[in-house]
Amino acid sequence: MSHEAVHWWELAGHDEADLATAWALASHAVRIPGIVGKSWASPRGDAQHAAMTWMSGQGLLDGIFVSEPVAGDRPMRGVIRLWNLELFLVEETGAPIATTELVGKSIADAHRWMIEAVEAEAGPAPRPVQEPLQKPEHAVAEGAPVGELSQLAHAELIRLYSNTAAVLEQVAWTVSGATPVRMWPHSFEMSTQVRLGPKEESPPRLIVMGLAPPGKLSGSGYWYVAPWRSTVPVSYTHLRAHET
Repeated sequence: MSHEAVHWWELAGHDEADLATAWALASHAVRIPGIVGKSWASPRGDAQHAAMTWMSGQGLLDGIFVSEPVAGDRPMRGVIRLWNLELFLVEETGAPIATTELVGKSIADAHRWMIEAVEAEAGPAPRPVQEPLQKPEHAVAEGAPVGELSQLAHAELIRLYSNTAAVLEQVAWTVSGATPVRMWPHSFEMSTQVRLGPKEESPPRLIVMGLAPPGKLSGSGYWYVAPWRSTVPVSYTHLRAHET
């Protein structure tokens, strides 16, 4: 892998507690556009329809997460801008269909807004739309509206996810057997997997690598590279089991 090909934003070393709070808020926020692919996009056995993709812009504050596309007369995606938690429903061209600001709203209200925006264009969801999850701990999980954002903390989050995407995309492009880089809204984890051994081997042997937010293993979030051998096929059902 060529290190020169990776664009790396220098981390600022932001206050750990403030960053963890912003990370928890963003974890709740990214699930809102994530429901677009999860409940409306064509289902896939590897659950990729429930994942999102990071798209970097020209500047630090331009980065967005986008859902998998919903097919139809007007293909669309759910989008969130991590800098200010602005929500969008957009056409495949990027032209906005609907937009709203999360700040000042509750997660439940924003969740309902996204559902109604998609239903107006694509009809009722073909799969159930889950109620907002209450973890990780944050005031918004108890129904409080989203307050003023910590701009320094959100800028650090953008650096973390942008840097991670840049490194993992190099792996995905250059290593045989690597999966596309995706962010999983139910956990806010960005990752790729590299399959070892023949394709027909079951269960597969994998190397998983990515970025995980603060949780039981670490209070500050962490990058990881680890061997993994699944004994359960990766599927949409398996993904839902991990959410509860």
